[in-house]
Amino acid sequence: MPAEIPEQNLAYPVLATFGQSQGSGFFLNDEAQATWFITAKHVMFDSAEKLHSSAGELLAYSKDPSETAANSISLNLKDVESAGNLKPDPNADVVAVKLGTREKRDEREVMTPAKGVTLNSVTKSGLVGVDARQVRKLDKVRIGNDAYVFGYPNSIGLAHIPQVDPKRPLVRKGSVAGVNPALRTIILDCQVFPGNSGGLVVEVEREALVNHFYTIGLVAQYVPFDNARFGVPANLATLLNSGYSIVIPADIILELVS
Repeated sequence: MPAEIPEQNLAYPVLATFGQSQGSGFFLNDEAQATWFITAKHVMFDSAEKLHSSAGELLAYSKDPSETAANSISLNLKDVESAGNLKPDPNADVVAVKLGTREKRDEREVMTPAKGVTLNSVTKSGLVGVDARQVRKLDKVRIGNDAYVFGYPNSIGLAHIPQVDPKRPLVRKGSVAGVNPALRTIILDCQVFPGNSGGLVVEVEREALVNHFYTIGLVAQYVPFDNARFGVPANLATLLNSGYSIVIPADIILELVS
């Protein structure tokens, strides 16, 4: 019986660390042979739009489950920015970093790193990136379809009970609950937590016995439930995770890297 998710999809999540800030992301391969790192802007920048750190570390795994090695990339963001390869969106919670350009060598695709990008280690299968031609734009997203979130939720579990390895990605399944055309966002019926920010979101459309997988965006935030709105005394008021989450659509990502 085939797997519900293609094994390659399990190699998409990227663990991103910028100083004390940590989140998720993914690689994107555009039609100009460039490879980009995509994440939520707040993973890299604070509320004053200053970088959390001038250095970053990216970790991603091979698409071959038997390969134990990982892809490791270091970023000198001052050099990346000076080369014009750091692109935060002015309006949406998304940022793109150009990592380099791809070319074929000995029947294998490899990436030549851009300024400020250091490839510490690369797996045999290389960096696994989303093909920009295989994304689904906001007007094509189908409410009710299943959706998967890929990422590194670093805020779950108890510190003294290591149930989850924070350096291994987790997959969460939910569904497309709706869209907000005015804000250009997608709403998922899928719970996310700190650390999921920037994580890849894939929509599944079933046609007969075939599943089609489309990248539809990245996780930006969860939707809270504020019981203070209903007259709960201030000393008892709490903000709860409603189980819904907000996704920045692929349209905005493509506009940014183009």
